[in-house]
Amino acid sequence: MGAHLGDMATDALAIDGAELRRRRNALRMNQSTLAAKAGVDQGQLSRAERGLCRVSMTSLRKLEKIVGTLPLRDEVAAS
Repeated sequence: MGAHLGDMATDALAIDGAELRRRRNALRMNQSTLAAKAGVDQGQLSRAERGLCRVSMTSLRKLEKIVGTLPLRDEVAAS
């Protein structure tokens, strides 16, 4: 299984990284700021934005408190 952002690989979700980046930029935050505010690792956040890793449900909830609800990659592909 690939890398994931968070605590458990079993609850890792593939998010729409481009949408996460778009929202972070709209909030005028750099990755370090968003990572610090959400309590996640900046390197993992970078990989999630590029679609190189999944995020745990815990990390997803933390990010969504700041940037809003994020679509999952499967949901984006199904649209």
